[in-house]
Amino acid sequence: MLPWRVLRFPVVFGGCMAAYFGAFSLRKAYFKDEVEETRDKNIMRAQAEHVRLEATQQQVKMEIAQKMHDQK
Repeated sequence: MLPWRVLRFPVVFGGCMAAYFGAFSLRKAYFKDEVEETRDKNIMRAQAEHVRLEATQQQVKMEIAQKMHDQK
């Protein structure tokens, strides 16, 4: 068996690399979830805005129709 002095650098270096890449993959997974969550919130916000704008558009059309009817 090789002495500890010979194996010390590869073992420490390998452990550090494993910790670094493990943390990197966890961070990547966390940000992926955060990005998906933000995207979902933005989609819901856009849908709500679209519904609100449609309702406003319908209300304006009704008011215009009412004014046209009142003028006759």
